[in-house]
Amino acid sequence: GLVTNAFNYCGISLAFFQFFFKIYMFLLDIFKQVKKADQNTKLMLVGEGLLQEQVCQKIKELNLQNDVILCGAISNVHEVMQAMDFFVLPSLFEGLPLVGVEAQAAGLTVIVSDKVSKDLQITGLLSYMSLEDSSDKWAEEILKQKCTERADFHKEIISAGYSIEQTANIIGKLYQEL
Repeated sequence: GLVTNAFNYCGISLAFFQFFFKIYMFLLDIFKQVKKADQNTKLMLVGEGLLQEQVCQKIKELNLQNDVILCGAISNVHEVMQAMDFFVLPSLFEGLPLVGVEAQAAGLTVIVSDKVSKDLQITGLLSYMSLEDSSDKWAEEILKQKCTERADFHKEIISAGYSIEQTANIIGKLYQEL
């Protein structure tokens, strides 16, 4: 399980084909580098996908079995994020990943690949990195930002248009127009 005084970071995806889209092998390489610098670190992977067996094999190859938590598909991602300190999404291609919005709403420091939409930049918590950068460079950036204090970004998220009330009103108006 998670260690309360550990530095916990996660990669989350709820897409059915997540392992095609999210380069989990790269994420595991990044985590291995983070773990070398900080032994008190855990990685949580949320979601399921077609290549889960290969991901489990890579975890074994990197000797990370005791450090990677595979959650599978869960419905309480917002609660799980409260146990995290960092969110990483090294995606090959992505529109606007709502999980990135959720991570910022949870006050997590977020690093995503430069393939992710710039519309995700809602708070000052998000930074972009190139997939051309090495796992060492990604790990270095994570470790550099790991002491970031968590703050409440609720107002920024709502003012950017991400609230259940605003979304319900928009959808309601669309239905009325039909």
